[in-house]
Amino acid sequence: MNAVYTETESYDPTTRRRPHHGVSGSAGRRLRGVPSGAFLLLLLPCLLVACGGANPTTTATAHASATASRTPTPAASPPPGGPAPVQLIADWELTPFASNPNNAVDLIVNATTFSFETSGDTNFGDLVVNGTEIDFYNGDGCGLALPDGVGRYRWSLQGAALSFAPLAQDPCGMRSTHLSNQIYAKR
Repeated sequence: MNAVYTETESYDPTTRRRPHHGVSGSAGRRLRGVPSGAFLLLLLPCLLVACGGANPTTTATAHASATASRTPTPAASPPPGGPAPVQLIADWELTPFASNPNNAVDLIVNATTFSFETSGDTNFGDLVVNGTEIDFYNGDGCGLALPDGVGRYRWSLQGAALSFAPLAQDPCGMRSTHLSNQIYAKR
């Protein structure tokens, strides 16, 4: 018959077994009357359930899914370019609507942001300028964030008149209405 020890029991020379010293808590104790092999057989199903089963494919897939959901998605980069040049930074008024204040559209260009102010509404977003190309993006009136929602235009300044020509179809309809082939006068 196998002798079973607890942490506090000493070495028994008749069985040549030692208790598990140096382990604190219940981890170092053996269950009295339960052979160690039977204990492991009882413990194995519990471990498999706790770890998600014995199917390595399922476990690997679950781990990959959990890891992927914790990995942050890198933020999309803005289009290439920099701040607006000094000559564009101003409050601009859309000239065709200047005679009717109810239809007035003001374009306010700052170094890296823009806003459209109409009667009762203001929409804003970000911009970059690369030479004569100006890209409008992250517009709140558009609802599309990077990398979507970029409106690309060629700008031209002649005297106090600022005009925009589309380089591609602008995914934001209202912005396109305010910019495509429009001329603004400096206020």
